[in-house]
Amino acid sequence: MDNRTLKENEFEVYYQPKVCLRDNSITKVEALLRWPQSVEHTVSPAEFIPVAEQMGLITELGDWVIKQVCKQQNIWKHQGLDDVVVAVNLSAHQFSTTNFVESIISHLKNAKLDG
Repeated sequence: MDNRTLKENEFEVYYQPKVCLRDNSITKVEALLRWPQSVEHTVSPAEFIPVAEQMGLITELGDWVIKQVCKQQNIWKHQGLDDVVVAVNLSAHQFSTTNFVESIISHLKNAKLDG
């Protein structure tokens, strides 16, 4: 894993729905980061997240995830699914960056989402 991995979009974000059992509606989704290596093999987050932390790439990786989630949320908004809540797991390292809040607000604005 290196900066090239992010720049070449080797990661993918999957969305696990949380369904309301009363009416079968999707009320929330959880964004899950995956790193497919081939059709048969995907590297587990349990393997690549600690490596990203050790290499100092975790903040950049988390930022990439937030950007992707904001893009997807905007697509859903235009499809009439603007009330779906998305949960994103972040590293504690991201919370300690000086511009964490500003970064989130910037991604929301760039995706034309309410911040």
